[in-house]
Amino acid sequence: MSSVQFNKIMFWNEEGVGVIAVNNGPENAIDLDVLAQLTMALTMANNDNGINWVVITGTGGSFLTVGVPWDSIVPNYASIKELIRGGIKALISVMSVMDKP
Repeated sequence: MSSVQFNKIMFWNEEGVGVIAVNNGPENAIDLDVLAQLTMALTMANNDNGINWVVITGTGGSFLTVGVPWDSIVPNYASIKELIRGGIKALISVMSVMDKP
């Protein structure tokens, strides 16, 4: 597996299962960095012959993520467009073509 360093997610192979854990503060908020890192980890998992399945989870005790902290997003067209096109759309695109469940 590549030596890519993530700072808001964790990614490892556990007996053929690619585990991707959001690790972004106590609420695991989704921001552009998290979306980019999830996209990269999913791509790496899909290209790793030692991984047969992929699971996305979160660190902490009670939830995966609180989602996008909308109060931290600048409420203008450019900011929302960047979040959707630069992050969410890229992540969904990778997820939709993955060969692994």
